[in-house]
Amino acid sequence: MGCWFREARGGERVGGLKGWLPPGSVDDPTTRGDDGGDDGGDDDNSEEVTCGQLWLVAGCDIGAGGSHERTGAAESSESMSTTGESTEELSPEHSRYELFVTWNGENDCRFVQFVCQPEALESANITVEEYILSRRTYGELHVMSELSDDLHIMYRLSFASDVFFGLQVMASDHAVTIIQMHLRGSVAWRVKGELYLPLSLTCITLAIGFLLGSVMTAANGEELPVTTPLAMSLDLTFIAQLINMIFTTEVSMISSLIHLEHLDISNANFNGLIPQQLGNLSNLFYLDLHCCDCQLWSNDLNWLSHLTSLEYLDMSGVNLSLATSWIHQINYNSLEHLSLSNCLLQDAAGAGTSMTEINSSSNQIDGNIFVNATKKLKHLELAGNSLTKIPLIIGSLIHLEYLDMSKNYITGGILLSMGNLICLEYLDLHGSNITEEIPLSMGNLIHLEYLDLSGNYITGGIPLSMGNLISLEFLDLQHNLITRELPLNMGNLVHLEYLYLHDNQITGELPLSMGKLTSLIRMDVSNNEFFGRIPDALGNLTSLLFLDMSSNEFYGCIPSALGNLVNLEEFYLFDNNISCQIPENIGRLQNLKHFYASGNNLMGQIPSSLGDLCNLEVMDLSGNSIGGLTNLLDGLSKCPQGSKLQNLRMNGNKLSGSIPSSLGNLAQLQHLDVSSNSLQGNITEAHFSQLTNLQYLNTSYNSLNYILPDDWVPPFSAQIIYLRYCSLKSRFPSWIRRQTTLWVLDLSGVGLYGNIPGWFSNFILKNPSIALDISSNNLNGQLPSSLSNVMDLSNNSFEGTIPLSYINFEDVQVLKLSTNDIHGSLPAFFCNFTNLRILQLSNNFLSGKVPNCHDSYPISLNSLHMNNNSLSGPFPSFFRNCNELVGLDLGENKFSGTIPKWVGRSFPFLTFLRLRSNSFHGAIPAGIGNLTLLQVLDLSFNKLTGSVPSTIANFSSMSVKQNYSNYLYFSGNYSGFHSNMSYFIDDNIIITAKGLTIEYTKALSAVSSIDLSNNELYGEIPKEITKLHGLCFLNLSNNHLIGRIPENIGVMKELESLDLSVNNLMGEIPFSLSDLYFLGSLNLSYNNLSGKIPTGGQLSTFNDSTYVGNKGLCGAPLPECPSDEANHSPYQEKDEEDDEKLERVLYYAFIVMGFIIGFWAYMGVIFMKKSIRITLFQMVDKMYDWMYVQLTLKFTKLRLKWQKKEFKDSNFEGVKRDRFLIVGHI
Repeated sequence: MGCWFREARGGERVGGLKGWLPPGSVDDPTTRGDDGGDDGGDDDNSEEVTCGQLWLVAGCDIGAGGSHERTGAAESSESMSTTGESTEELSPEHSRYELFVTWNGENDCRFVQFVCQPEALESANITVEEYILSRRTYGELHVMSELSDDLHIMYRLSFASDVFFGLQVMASDHAVTIIQMHLRGSVAWRVKGELYLPLSLTCITLAIGFLLGSVMTAANGEELPVTTPLAMSLDLTFIAQLINMIFTTEVSMISSLIHLEHLDISNANFNGLIPQQLGNLSNLFYLDLHCCDCQLWSNDLNWLSHLTSLEYLDMSGVNLSLATSWIHQINYNSLEHLSLSNCLLQDAAGAGTSMTEINSSSNQIDGNIFVNATKKLKHLELAGNSLTKIPLIIGSLIHLEYLDMSKNYITGGILLSMGNLICLEYLDLHGSNITEEIPLSMGNLIHLEYLDLSGNYITGGIPLSMGNLISLEFLDLQHNLITRELPLNMGNLVHLEYLYLHDNQITGELPLSMGKLTSLIRMDVSNNEFFGRIPDALGNLTSLLFLDMSSNEFYGCIPSALGNLVNLEEFYLFDNNISCQIPENIGRLQNLKHFYASGNNLMGQIPSSLGDLCNLEVMDLSGNSIGGLTNLLDGLSKCPQGSKLQNLRMNGNKLSGSIPSSLGNLAQLQHLDVSSNSLQGNITEAHFSQLTNLQYLNTSYNSLNYILPDDWVPPFSAQIIYLRYCSLKSRFPSWIRRQTTLWVLDLSGVGLYGNIPGWFSNFILKNPSIALDISSNNLNGQLPSSLSNVMDLSNNSFEGTIPLSYINFEDVQVLKLSTNDIHGSLPAFFCNFTNLRILQLSNNFLSGKVPNCHDSYPISLNSLHMNNNSLSGPFPSFFRNCNELVGLDLGENKFSGTIPKWVGRSFPFLTFLRLRSNSFHGAIPAGIGNLTLLQVLDLSFNKLTGSVPSTIANFSSMSVKQNYSNYLYFSGNYSGFHSNMSYFIDDNIIITAKGLTIEYTKALSAVSSIDLSNNELYGEIPKEITKLHGLCFLNLSNNHLIGRIPENIGVMKELESLDLSVNNLMGEIPFSLSDLYFLGSLNLSYNNLSGKIPTGGQLSTFNDSTYVGNKGLCGAPLPECPSDEANHSPYQEKDEEDDEKLERVLYYAFIVMGFIIGFWAYMGVIFMKKSIRITLFQMVDKMYDWMYVQLTLKFTKLRLKWQKKEFKDSNFEGVKRDRFLIVGHI
């Protein structure tokens, strides 16, 4: 008996349905060359079918020798004529079943299965043609058949892109063996032909079930009439779920394929448990089950032990977290490749099984794997695991060619025994937490072509033996802690194409032998501590496409030899000490696309040859001392095909003169930044004539005059425009209204005057997310009626009240209205601004009480400035809901009442609190000490009583020296903020110290101050205040404080200003005050202090006004204490004269010593690496401060002694004169 199926012929009806054959089918007349009959469909019908339709006719031919059970045979000729078959008579033993296959619609393709199951198959004739269709690709599976006793049918695939699956079938001696199977991704299919198989299998299961990824079930005993079509449909969306039935419902069918040798069903998105029956495929030598996003899993791999012929096993992506004995269950007799990537393996301890090749990439294996592999092992991957050690056995795998142990958690270094892997060609250990130095034995790997040790913690230098890796093509050591100099024999790596040394601490000069690496394509030595001149030998690397030498300490000029790198596309040289002018030869780099040389000392004009770099896309020369721009722009504007320049950054140079109008010819320009230069002249519409792609424009901080007509229509639609402190000197420019894609517009300080135009409010309504800064102009009139999310209108002359229309703009995040002429009260709708981050209303004429918020609060507030108005009432109660406040300034108003106790609980992020010049009374709440991040506290000029709370010692931000590099912390997300918009969110605070009132903006993070002056505080100064070692300014003057100055006040080393005047302090001045070397202002006047004034340090620099009003004080600069005068003798005067001579010698010695140290410190830094230089400068800075204090002290002492000596000499002459007169009289 044989089972068969075939496609319904064109025009043939099955079950009363008309078939449609896709173009290209055998039965299609367009490909057969004959009429082929009716194709079974018209154009309209075929166009409506998205996936296509196909009918299959299948039957079971029951031979004489086969026993069978009829399952719906229809034997009449009537039934045969229904299908359009020939009228030949079929024996009673024949039965025919009809299959209907259809797939229609984009997402409506389902699969219903049918099977005929013979008990005996005798024929071995196989004729199969197959088409594989996909929504993305179309291809044919071509058949090579050799119809003989030894039948060979080879399916070959030809596709436009992805190959989804393939099948290789061999038939020999009436036995069919499937030796290769591929199934990848989702497929749409078409099968046609007649099939006879000599296997006791479900024939349709084999022909359709395997090919199409589904499992057929028998229609046991059910009679199906011939005229009844059985619909089979395929759902492309759920094909993986149907395919998965292979593993879950009919595993017995798979286990019967005992001759199967090659099975590849990778990335088929299978789900579920892998059946143990796969172990029956004992002839398998290749098994690939790997997948990326599937949910296959197995808790027992014992079935793998039966696959004795297996050479290649890939189960990566399969969840094996419960397979705790996996290392013992795999059969390694013939295994050459094992892949267990992303398998979540948990334990592989006690590994003693031999294996040939392990590929465990991307796993999370816990513990150590001890591999006892066979000599066949050539490829080993253990990447992405949780290995803590490199298995010792790896060093014995002398035939290993490929080793990947990347992305592990190795606690030690690279094994010395790895140098035994003399056949190794590929080694990847990146991101594995490896420490220690690279072993010398690595130099034994002379066949190594690929080496990646990046992303580790490797220390020490690159060993000299690495120069032996003469076959190396790829070397990646970036992101480590490698130090020392590069070995001189690096030039031996003549085949090296990729060299990555980025982000290490490698020092020294680049060896000249680097010029021998003529095969280099990419070279990255950035972010190290290389110094010296760039060697001319690099000009030999003519194959270079990418060269990054940025963030080092290279100095000198750019070698002209680099002009030989004619293939170079990217050149990064920023953040070095390169000087001189850019050489003309750089203009030979015609393929250069990216040139970054910012942060150097380049000077002079840009050579005209750079104007020939027509392929240049990005040029960043910012932060240098370059003086001209004309040559570049004029040259680029003459490129035959037009310049490709998209990004030009020349900010922070010494550009002078005018910007040539040829700028307007750079049609591809998107980003232009020439800010912070000395450019002058006029900018006209000609400068923008062809800049249709311009998105970023920054000409801030120049003396440029924008002369643009009122009706000018910009050819661009920019996103960011900065014209800060250029000159427009006009009314609000009307061309702005046409910039409909703006994110940032900065017209601060450009000389705008007059009222805001009427169209402005509509412009804001259409661009609500714009960040707009028009501060520091001469704009007047009413405030605009619309608000953008970020708006700075400060430092103008706007007048009137805050518009009630602002109630509609609850999404505003930053609103700055300070320093205008705004009056009236604060509207209550500000309570609804829940997204408001920064509100500045200072320096206006606002009055009345701050509204009480009840149902809604500005809970996102980070910074609130309402100082210098006439606001009144108690401390606003709704502030207790503003938990994200960083800065609060209510100074110079008329607020009254007490400072609430909840202040210390409600502001965990508060950094600045300024309530100066109000009428607050009562005690300072002790809970204020909970504001641990507080850096500035100003409660001066109020009516506060009680003592200074000792809890101020909890101000931890004042306990340490502040870092100037720290940015002020703002919580929350400032949506839409651009990286150059930092000044929009910069806070500011006013501090009065040293007799001056200063507004701090940029250095906020470095300032710490406490000012409680001009209140009615009493009690002693708490000793705990001396814990604030980072405090800069302390003012407790004009109170009623008693007791002594804390003895250890000298530990507050950062104090610059100390004012304790006008109190009732008593006792002596602590001698530790002389240790405050930064103290520049001291006021202890009008107290009850007594005793001798300490000398030394900064105390010797203050005059008598510092101590006036203290009747008990004596000593310099006040008159000497009586006890000092009584203790003077002629011998002491003699000693003082000797001391004076010694001090003069020391004075000049200090001068000479300072010169010598300063000179050699300056000359020596160019030979030292960055860390030493920073340390040296810090030491020199401290020495300078110490020497300054000592010299000042010595000079002051000498001056005082000279004054005393002159005084004594004059008295002595008077005594001698009196004595002479008495003697003469006698």
